[in-house]
Amino acid sequence: VLQQAVPVQEEPRHHLVFNDDVAFILDVQIPPGDTTLYHTHADPIFYVSIGTSRTRSQVMGRDWVGPGEGLVSSPGRVFSNIRYADRPVTHRVNNVGDGLFRLIAVINRSHGPSADSAVRSPRPIAMLPSGFEVEIDNHWFRSFRGTLEPGASSTLHRHALPVVTVQVADGTWLFHIAGTEHRLENPGDTSLELVEIEIR
Repeated sequence: VLQQAVPVQEEPRHHLVFNDDVAFILDVQIPPGDTTLYHTHADPIFYVSIGTSRTRSQVMGRDWVGPGEGLVSSPGRVFSNIRYADRPVTHRVNNVGDGLFRLIAVINRSHGPSADSAVRSPRPIAMLPSGFEVEIDNHWFRSFRGTLEPGASSTLHRHALPVVTVQVADGTWLFHIAGTEHRLENPGDTSLELVEIEIR
């Protein structure tokens, strides 16, 4: 049966939870045995893995690929695909594992130079919270990871760019406009792993 593709933010398992001129934020949840609709990626995207499971994917018009034979990646893994801006992809994803496959995805909606462009504009310097380290740094995103122990808080800091803060354990997130001064706190009794993603 021929299926018409939808933009990724309209695919039912890619729940659109935030939408403005800067970014889409998607809470992607694919239950075991479920398959997404064919959907098109046309913008750079950044992922934070929250729930892992073995998956396979199928680009429209091609055969299924995967799942891989290696170990399933652990929650908290971050990765991005910045090539979608130049080479959109339409595919679908099937969860062949036994757990919920869940990602928090941040789509950069800006119309800056393409991922293949050699042009590089100066990047604003971020005030990193104490104990956080840069993890991914490309033309579209820059991410930082840190862990807060129970009762601890980060230094007060701000980002010159819009930023999304993701809590790895449960996938909760916050969006801050550029220049917002904020502090990250852990009021709980277990360590809190956080990822901050700047949107360029």
